[in-house]
Amino acid sequence: FFRMHGSMYLIRFLLPFLLAYQAAAANWDAEPKTLYTQDAGRRMVLGSLYDARSGMPVPGFLWDQDTIGRNTVETNASYSQSDFVMSDTLRDKGSLTDFSLSLTLSGMFSVLKISGTASIGYFTDKQRTRRAVRMTMKYGVRTVKQQINPFDYDAMKNINQHVMGMCDGGEKDECKLATHVVTGVTWGADTYALFESVYKKDVDRQKIEVGLAARLELPVPIAAAEAA
Repeated sequence: FFRMHGSMYLIRFLLPFLLAYQAAAANWDAEPKTLYTQDAGRRMVLGSLYDARSGMPVPGFLWDQDTIGRNTVETNASYSQSDFVMSDTLRDKGSLTDFSLSLTLSGMFSVLKISGTASIGYFTDKQRTRRAVRMTMKYGVRTVKQQINPFDYDAMKNINQHVMGMCDGGEKDECKLATHVVTGVTWGADTYALFESVYKKDVDRQKIEVGLAARLELPVPIAAAEAA
């Protein structure tokens, strides 16, 4: 049995905005708190607004597209890596991601509100019998990193005053929507492959695990190797 789940996504670098942005503006020497999270189908780009509490993007941009284009720095981020786990638990699956389990779960449930992206299948796909041995393999690729410094003079000078003005007017609900702005994007993709083998009752499960890893020329799990 073999099943694959692919997820084209971006990694985001988010700078606190709106609720804390004006306070931070009074002290430019303060170290900004950066949030790293998966895009997970939310399709945000540089300058996009984001609500970290709900894990959802907010309509609008902190800068116009010309300002974003002038201040975008693009660097090569070529990178690839593969890894695997022999467990089907949510925690072990989350360990294959580039982020903490809490961020992974946050991104997963946020995406459920948007659309059924392929990455959801990776977390929700469960073995249907106890007589099954599963191995999950991840192959990740990164290509290009794009960043913008929100504290550069040009970026600060051309902030979208309409967005900033939300906090000065009467639209208090709108003012509270965004908490962050996207200041960095790393383009890439992760693919998760699920391999499953169903064994008979009189077959040693650990031997199946060793055999499955050997067929794929992967390191054998230590516990299974000792038992074999």
